[in-house]
Order: sequence, then structure tokens, then C-alpha cells
Amino acid sequence: MTEQTEQAVQNLIQVKSVKSGRTVEFEKSFGLNLADAIALVGEDVVFNLYEQQAVIKCQSIVRTLLDKGASTADAIAAGQNYVPGVTHRTRVAIDPIAQLVTMVTSKKITLEDLKAQLEAQLAALQGVEV
Repeated sequence: MTEQTEQAVQNLIQVKSVKSGRTVEFEKSFGLNLADAIALVGEDVVFNLYEQQAVIKCQSIVRTLLDKGASTADAIAAGQNYVPGVTHRTRVAIDPIAQLVTMVTSKKITLEDLKAQLEAQLAALQGVEV
């Protein structure tokens, strides 16, 4: 890596420790481009970091769909169609029943609370106070 490249890519790294309340910051160079990154740490490291981040992003896309009640098939298809670096705006018909089941099974809401909320909404639609 050239001296000019090293000077051009100093990233400011800021780290805050919630536990200790301390903050540090420093400059660190990761290279200006892919060739510089490979020269700094090696091809295997660069590829492994790329692969790790791609897997995490793919998992995030699939998890978001599952959380929104998408079908298993739609979530898997979104994961299989994931391309790193491409914005993914997957529109999936959300099944409200599946969403409610997920909320209950993940213990975000109790069955009793869900029932009370549904009864209140139904009563409101009918113009009756519960």
C-alpha cells in the first residue's frame, strides 16, 4: 500500500463502553479499496469478513419477513434471492393471523391480553363499550 493511500483512508473509530462509561477514539486504516485491503490483511481475511457480513444481512432480511408474518416459503425465497449490495424491498402479503400467532408464541403478548384487545376492537367497531 502506498503512503498516499494510507493517508487517504484513515477512518475515525469511536468506541463507547456502556459498562465503564469510557469512550475512546483513534484512527485506523483499512485500505482505500479491495486491493489495499487484501494487501493489508490477506485475501482469506477479506473474503471471510465479506461472507460474514453477507450472511448477517441475509439473515436480517429473512428475520424481518418472518417477524412480519410472511410465509416460510416467501422468507426462504427472499434469502435465496439476496444479493449483497443491492437494496431489497421485498413486499409480502402479511398474514395477520400468522402475526398474532407469532406474537403469542414468542411471548410478546399473552393469549388473554390478545383476546381482551380483540374484544375491545370488536366492541369499538360495533359501537359498544366493553
